[in-house]
Amino acid sequence: MQRTDMRLHHAKMVILRSLLQRVSTSLSWSWKRRNYRKLESITNATELHSFPLKDAVCTRHLVWFDGPLLSEFRIKGKPPYLSYWCDTDGVQNRWMFVSVNETDILRLENNLVGLDHIIPFGTTQPFVYFQDVNDDGDTIRSFLCEVNDVPDSYKPRAGANIDFVKPDQDANSYTLLIQDEWTHRELSSLSRNIVATYSTVYTLGNSLNSSIQNYPVGTGFAGGRFYDEMIKSVPIEDKGRLAAIQYSSPGFVRYAIRTELLGKIIDVVRKVRSVKIAGPYAALDRYYKDNELNGKDPAVTADHEAKIHEHAKQLLNALDLFGEDDLFRASASKFAAGKILISFVRKLRWLNARVTEDRLTLP
Repeated sequence: MQRTDMRLHHAKMVILRSLLQRVSTSLSWSWKRRNYRKLESITNATELHSFPLKDAVCTRHLVWFDGPLLSEFRIKGKPPYLSYWCDTDGVQNRWMFVSVNETDILRLENNLVGLDHIIPFGTTQPFVYFQDVNDDGDTIRSFLCEVNDVPDSYKPRAGANIDFVKPDQDANSYTLLIQDEWTHRELSSLSRNIVATYSTVYTLGNSLNSSIQNYPVGTGFAGGRFYDEMIKSVPIEDKGRLAAIQYSSPGFVRYAIRTELLGKIIDVVRKVRSVKIAGPYAALDRYYKDNELNGKDPAVTADHEAKIHEHAKQLLNALDLFGEDDLFRASASKFAAGKILISFVRKLRWLNARVTEDRLTLP
């Protein structure tokens, strides 16, 4: 495993320890003399003939300060490893490799748990690996150490807060964290609402359907058929779909989807119950109810078109996901456009409710 510029001078190491909020009572640093102590002895560790993770590939750095401090490594078919900088003697650097669940990495990045929750006790194995590396990136020694024998000075302090490097966003992948119990029906609704709202914004925003005049509007079976048509309209290369799921608490759901577009929808999910959006939504929904328009034939609602248009326009402006013309041009009537809009916002509110309940975490 190649590492670039492994030499970390004394001043940098002092700063690094502060950044990582490490316990360092057993360390004796001397700023004036610029002296390093020897690498700490690891009690009961077993020295290995070769480093077992030599084929691991560094996929990204999670913490960086003039060099990597916490990195993610992967080996095909195995859980990911976190490589955590522990120690130096001025010539060699020591790294601790901890096997972890992918969910734990996501929780760490989203500040749902502290670094001490993962390193070293969050390992999926009863042991960790240590690797001593020189400035050229060559392994000098490696050890296997039981978790309980990891020196205290190598453990992050409880509640350590870390500023993580934001990874380059995958243009076609989006991950949501789930917690607590989810029924199969709820998981199905989660994916349905994600893909349906994404497909609607994609389809209307790109004017893929010159007309949705024959699409049914409303809720239940009719509304389901409308969103089926929206999903079908998205080109195969941009279709949103469930890519992976780890059902546990915590777990995650990953979608193969255009990240930039879904990210805009997720931003609206966060604020869908704000006054700016909730007010126009309630006004439009209440207009249908107060005038007993739900369930009526659109042909007999002509007298209400202007008022529905006014309410819908305000809601569209608040959402800012697709334009007024995108929806009204594609709809058979203002009545139909209003019903589509109400149904769409209800899906966003369903997602927001799971966030409020702390069962769904948005990136």
